[in-house]
Amino acid sequence: MFTLVTVPTGVALARLQVLETNEPWLFATVAAVCTALTVLLLRTRSARTPLQALCRRFTP
Repeated sequence: MFTLVTVPTGVALARLQVLETNEPWLFATVAAVCTALTVLLLRTRSARTPLQALCRRFTP
């Protein structure tokens, strides 16, 4: 689960460092794209299975 959330963000931020940019709109765009990509990844079957297991474990 942690990997599905952090890998897209890490790759995008690393790319911004390589480009040496300081423009705020670009960081906002990257944040929005990373959020959208994370949501899409969490909607896959392989991500829903552990989510469901976590929900069952922590609900009474």
